[in-house]
Amino acid sequence: MPAQRKPAPAVTAVPAKSPRRTAGLILIALGALLLAGVAAAAFLLTRPQTQISGSFITTPAQGPVEAAAPLSVEVNLDMRPAQGSGARLAPIVNLQLRDAAGQPAPFGPGPMAYLPMNISGKVTRWVADLSAPTVPGTYHMHILARMAGQPDTEFDVRDPVLQVVAATPFPGGLVYSRNGNLWRSDAQGAHARRLTFYTDDGRADSPVWSPDGKRIAYTRTLPAASSDIPNTEIWSIDPDGGSPQVLAARRPGEDLITPAFGPDGALYFTSDRTVDPDTNATPTMDRLTAGVESWSVERLAPAAPDGPPGCPT
Repeated sequence: MPAQRKPAPAVTAVPAKSPRRTAGLILIALGALLLAGVAAAAFLLTRPQTQISGSFITTPAQGPVEAAAPLSVEVNLDMRPAQGSGARLAPIVNLQLRDAAGQPAPFGPGPMAYLPMNISGKVTRWVADLSAPTVPGTYHMHILARMAGQPDTEFDVRDPVLQVVAATPFPGGLVYSRNGNLWRSDAQGAHARRLTFYTDDGRADSPVWSPDGKRIAYTRTLPAASSDIPNTEIWSIDPDGGSPQVLAARRPGEDLITPAFGPDGALYFTSDRTVDPDTNATPTMDRLTAGVESWSVERLAPAAPDGPPGCPT
């Protein structure tokens, strides 16, 4: 009797990978990498080619600068189209000073806003005239460049740095207006410092010391819409730039100008009124020629021992 045959164990067939399918997957992967590379290259080729450097111009020229002292900033910004070819680009360049943590520098009552820079001599050179931050510390330039039809471009210029130290105290001195703000220096013109920080919200000029040397009166130009004529009032400020306050507020159609203290401490100023007869108010720009003008000298009584001057007389 023949021996019985045992059934062979079951074998599961595994289909072989198709060489054609494997090649297709490789081609897809290579295609994705190629597209990513093309996109990256296109970004780099369309991005403006930039060279940037900057410098601080201070008094003294070497060493740290005192808080709120005069300061000039020069930036050389060479921006060209893709691959560095073609004419240089001429963006709108704005400056902001920042501390080591990247925060805007303190300027008077608040942080420094972006300051428009002016082109100087050639399309790559930009300058700004301002003051040092009001708090001692180390600061650097931050540049915001804007061009029509393109996203904003920002640069941190961390070399050189601006080292700011505390201002030197001194009594009295000279007070004057420069670039729409009040400044004060000692009697020899040294240790100048900025007292006011008006930009779009007005200007300050015609400063005058009070007889006791405790306050400075000045003419402040108030903010105004583009269709209106800016108006002025008489304000005062402490010698260190603190506690700005209005001394004589304007009435409708009135400008207050040219403050001057008398020997007794009384404050004199000119009231100049230009009124539109149709509205009994300050004329708008398109009605300026229709205004009727008049003026008078007014007087504020001397200040109380610890207070501002009194009411106009």
